[in-house]
Amino acid sequence: MLFESARTAFDDGDYETALERFRQAYAASPRPALLFNIATSADRLRRDDEALTAFEQYLAAEPDVENRTQIEARIRSLRAAIEAREHVQTPDRAVDAADDRTGGGMPSAVFLTVGGLTVVSGALAIWAGVTTLSLNSDYETYAASPGATRGPARVLSDAASARQLLANVVLVGTAVFGVGAAVLFFLTDWGSDDDNAPRAARHSTTPLLSVDAQGVVAGFSQRF
Repeated sequence: MLFESARTAFDDGDYETALERFRQAYAASPRPALLFNIATSADRLRRDDEALTAFEQYLAAEPDVENRTQIEARIRSLRAAIEAREHVQTPDRAVDAADDRTGGGMPSAVFLTVGGLTVVSGALAIWAGVTTLSLNSDYETYAASPGATRGPARVLSDAASARQLLANVVLVGTAVFGVGAAVLFFLTDWGSDDDNAPRAARHSTTPLLSVDAQGVVAGFSQRF
């Protein structure tokens, strides 16, 4: 019989098998006493929710049982354990909710760093381009002069070529940093108090670049 095999499994400490067979016995013959067996087996397995439900169903079906006081005490313990477990889990859910509200954006420092590299490399590209033009002009002027010789002309030509190569490399770096900054612009969490405000209304970026005879001044300002 299912009930006898369930009792044997319970006595042997095989509470998983006992619980399953007590369930089967109750499904075949829904006697209230089987609810107590189901609750006790689930309790031994530390399935608090299932044990609590079965104990409550048992007392509802058998309100005048002799051990009602003991069962009610166990019900209170199970409820306390379940509430404590849910209380421990609550901070994790709060953190998850906060992550959802912020959208998991990147810190603004990441965008500011990449944006700064973009501006600096852009300034270097401009400087390299301007000096390349100047070196080319010096080479052409010297090469066209009556007393020009191959040695100095070669030096000027090599200098202009090297500066042109530097300008090309820095220009590529500027393009890469620029694309990265554009992508990070939309992934950055700007920490605005008004999450519903349009992005353009929450912040703005203003590049600062000045080129003159004394050199290049580069930077940018950020308004949140």
